[in-house]
Order: sequence, then C-alpha cells, then structure tokens
Amino acid sequence: MTTLYDNLKDVFNYAKVPYELRDRQFLNKTGFAMSPSHAITTIQDVFRVSAFVKSIDKAIKDLQKIYPDETLHILYPACGPLAPLLVPLLAYYKANKIYNETQLKVTFIDIQEGAILSLVEILKVSGLDAFVKEIICADAVEYQSKEKIHLVVLEAMQHGFTKEGHLSISKHFVDLLDKDGIFLPQEVRVDAVLAIGEEEYNTQWKDADLVASHNMNPEIRDQRVVLGSILRVNLETLRGMEIMELNENTRLVKCATHTIPHFEENHDKRIMLFATNITIYEDEVLSEYDSGITHPLPNMDICINFIPKADKRVTDLYVASGDTITFYYKLVGLPGFLITKENLK
Repeated sequence: MTTLYDNLKDVFNYAKVPYELRDRQFLNKTGFAMSPSHAITTIQDVFRVSAFVKSIDKAIKDLQKIYPDETLHILYPACGPLAPLLVPLLAYYKANKIYNETQLKVTFIDIQEGAILSLVEILKVSGLDAFVKEIICADAVEYQSKEKIHLVVLEAMQHGFTKEGHLSISKHFVDLLDKDGIFLPQEVRVDAVLAIGEEEYNTQWKDADLVASHNMNPEIRDQRVVLGSILRVNLETLRGMEIMELNENTRLVKCATHTIPHFEENHDKRIMLFATNITIYEDEVLSEYDSGITHPLPNMDICINFIPKADKRVTDLYVASGDTITFYYKLVGLPGFLITKENLK
C-alpha cells in the first residue's frame, strides 16, 4: 500500500494542481470538504481501502448476474484526488483482462476542483480513460441522472460519523439508485458507549502491536456500558428517513433515545463514545479501531454523574444515572450528533 500511495502521490504532483487548490478546504451545505492534499493520505488507511476494494469486486460480480446484458454504471461521489477505492481495482481489471469498458462505466464526482485535476491525470496515466463515463466537478447532492445507476460507492465520513456529508449524500443517491442496485457501504451503525477513557484509549494499547478491533482488550471491552445503537444508515433507513427542517440553517434527523444506567463502580470516570461499525458488503466489515473512520470518538460535551469544578462550558450537558437523553444528527455545518436531556429537573 505504501508503494501504491507513493506512485499515486507522484502522479498527483505531476498533475501540477495549483497550490491554492491543493490546500483548499471549506464548508459547503452538507459538510466539510477536505483539501486534496489531505485527501491523498486516505489511501494509507489499509484496512479501509482493502475492505472497500474487495466489496466493490464482490458487488460487481453479483450485479453482473442481476444485469447480465447491461453495462454497469458505477457512481463514485466524493471520490477525491485519487479515487482510492476504485482506481486500483480498475487497474487490476485492465491488467488481467477481467472487465473492459463495455462492461463497466464509472462516473466520478467531487466538489474540489483540485481533486478533479488530479483524478483526470491519474486516469490518463493509468490508461483507464475508457472506463470513464463522466468526471464531474460539483457538489454530489446536485447530481442528477436519467440513466440507470447500478452501484454507488461512497465514503465521505470521519470517525464518529462526523464532519463530512456522508448522510446527506447517501440520502440523495439512494433515490437515484436502480431498484436492484447496490449501495456501498451496506450499513453504517453508530452506537453510544460509556467507557473509562484512560483504559479505553491508553491502557489497552500499551502492549498491542497494532491498533485494531481484534486487539481490543476483552476485559476493558467488557467494562464498557453500551447504551445502544443511535443511528443506522442503510437503504431501508435512508428511504424512510424523515428530516426535520427547523429553519434554512437547521436540518436534523431524530435518532434514538436512551437512559443513563446506574453504575456499580467508576461512575464518575465514564465518558461517552460514538462507536462506528461498518458493513461494507456481506462479510466485509470495518469494526471499531480498524480504520480512521471507525476509531471511537469521545464526546466531551456531556458530563455523566459529575459537574466539573472548573472549565465549565455553557455548551456542556450534565446528566446523571436515570436521566433520559435523545440523540439527533445535524446535517448542516459540520455534521454530527447533538444530545438533549429529556427529563429536565
């Protein structure tokens, strides 16, 4: 993967993307748009890239059985400057004569002009132009197509399912996907977990050779208190999802309601984590700690069973065992979870 990154980075530099476009990052209406110079590093997230590549390959095989006489149309919104989840796979297909341009066509979409300039050059140098249907510089949620879409590949999130516009983009494309099409990832699940921060982030990794789900300390994991799932993003939930539009700048999705339990010990040491697990396709999964996008995110805005003596913030939420809290997902600005206390005293 290091060799692949170095090679693609060389092409990115060869593309001579202007520096002002390389480092440009901004907020749009659905979330944070990462700079191209930062986005190229995502290909180093080995588990993420590998799991998506395997999933796309499996999905294409299955789609060929569903649509045996059609050219499969693949959509890759928020593809970034390297399109890392698909370009290596297309290169493999071409080199091994597995699929050709009459079988697969890809539409790449990214809002960053610098990303598009890089991607055009990468596809040209790689000799993959024939697989391209379109390369579009635009906000993904503005894309419309009258043509059939068989497969959507989307990864536009950061850990804790925050900052980027994955949910808004998913909601848009699920309505464009053909009825028998496949959406990857198949499901993103976010759980609310109460854990002892020092043990969760430091103690359990002291002797681990790799930070990954299979190396989680079972004793520390068993000390967690899992409140439950707060959000599931899949075809079914996306199609039935209701968005609360409070005003032009406030769009929310109501998620789940949970009650803070009573703890026997360490009740004043627990912090809330947003733990993400992703089913990309069938048995290809990214569990907690397997990837940058599944690293559990601590929420330091909620204080559970304690009130700090110093550094109090007006944005903090103070809750105690027995309190009921409701989670909402914010779709504008920097997307992420908001928590409200239901039984105000």
